[in-house]
Amino acid sequence: MVLDFYMKKNNLLIVLVVALAFIFRFWNLSNLPKSLSMDEITYGYSTYSILKTGMDEHGNFLPLSFRGIGDYKPPVDVYLKVPFVSIFGLNEFSIRLLDALLGSISVYVLFLILRKLKILFYPSLLSSLWLALSGSHIFFSRSGYAAITALFFLLLGLYSFIVWILDKKYKYFLLFLASFSLSFWSYHSERILIPLLFLGLVVIFYKNFKDLLLSKKKLLQSVIILMLFVIPFVYELFITKGVLPRASDLWFTKDIQDGTFFNFIKNWLGQYLQYFDLKFIFYKFLELTPKGYPDISLLNVFDAIILIFGFYFLTKTKSKLIKSIFYLIIFLGPIPSAFARGGANPTRTIIWIPALGLLMGLGFEYLVKFVRWSKLIIWGWIIGSILYFIYFAYIFINDFDKYYADLWHFGYKEASLYICENYQKYDRVVLTNRYGIEIPKITTIPEYYILFYCKYDPEKYIKDPQLFNLEIRQPQWRIDSQNKNYLLIGSNWDFPENFDQSKIIKKIYFPNGKEALYFVETK
Repeated sequence: MVLDFYMKKNNLLIVLVVALAFIFRFWNLSNLPKSLSMDEITYGYSTYSILKTGMDEHGNFLPLSFRGIGDYKPPVDVYLKVPFVSIFGLNEFSIRLLDALLGSISVYVLFLILRKLKILFYPSLLSSLWLALSGSHIFFSRSGYAAITALFFLLLGLYSFIVWILDKKYKYFLLFLASFSLSFWSYHSERILIPLLFLGLVVIFYKNFKDLLLSKKKLLQSVIILMLFVIPFVYELFITKGVLPRASDLWFTKDIQDGTFFNFIKNWLGQYLQYFDLKFIFYKFLELTPKGYPDISLLNVFDAIILIFGFYFLTKTKSKLIKSIFYLIIFLGPIPSAFARGGANPTRTIIWIPALGLLMGLGFEYLVKFVRWSKLIIWGWIIGSILYFIYFAYIFINDFDKYYADLWHFGYKEASLYICENYQKYDRVVLTNRYGIEIPKITTIPEYYILFYCKYDPEKYIKDPQLFNLEIRQPQWRIDSQNKNYLLIGSNWDFPENFDQSKIIKKIYFPNGKEALYFVETK
């Protein structure tokens, strides 16, 4: 009876933590962030096109990569979003649903990993609570980032690997191969990380992998699963443009003047070490706040206390599994990102979450087992984490859009909906692709916002990419004002200060009250 009571209580607690993860990632999902990013828009319309025609918007049948504006997108997110778009239609909710769902479930998968590694229930629960409250993970989960999908399959693959190693259940090895392969196909960084991580696990657990070679049946099944994912990638690598152009565009040597081998190594190492910069990890991570203001970080100061205990306990543990998973992910994780331009990138850093969650679990376990004032420290962490979550929620709900609405292309939804309903009234509609809150520094892709919000027929677009009577460019008032019956949609910088304001029929304002877009008619 007592055991049943504790089991029910424990089950209730993990359900509560996972429920919190769902609430924080799903509440008002359609409107926070207030607008869809370029990635969300392009992923969204590609999904809609696949649903309606079986082809992407460029006419490629069931492609293995999706050509966007200046890049190629991995396919997993697009295909997994198809059922949601089919059920809920093409809108913000359906496009964000997949990553919010996988981000929420990841909290539970982390719990399963820790429990399978013999970490006690309450330390595992608290580590899951850490991820459930993580502002950075919530932000990415709500914003349609493919990195969240890749992270979910990485976590699922690690759990399957652990079960296979500990319980010798071969079906979990197959699940491990499939999950790692799906992570590989979900996000660009994982295309380097997953092979490195897989190779590291093979080297460390060579005896376990060697046993597979003794069974022809198991070896054949494993090879078949791998080939299902490897052969298409080889095709993409050498036949199509889905891999190399993206790698070439991101390759960090584009920013290097001196191309010597020594300079290559120095620059790569410099970028690699940026990911271990404590300021980046603990202070200015997501950059949701202006310079000089505390940001939402990957970890916070309250986590640091637990991590110190966790790292100490890690050095003492005799578990090869725990040490291998932690060190492989921590040290291999930044390798692919260090090859990319632009310095440390928060999106590419969330692959650390399995290792950090493990270290948090170890820290809580050490406190529970060996520290006299463990309850006081843990409750201090809980209170501090809740306060930090409240800080994140306040910034995310109230301040983020005030400062960075232009980065998220705020206003193009309203402009697109207006054009969808009114383009027939005009001989020509001109829509700017450049604007901003302070200066017109943002270049965007208005045609995809039109495609998305007009739910433009993909089959029609494949045959003729000309949208209505639309031109995508900055309005040139001196020239365009001479034309009759034009609708010019641009930022205030596209029009002279002394032009006739009565020609403005509509304005869109940024959340901070500044003018975003003018709708101007020529007569």
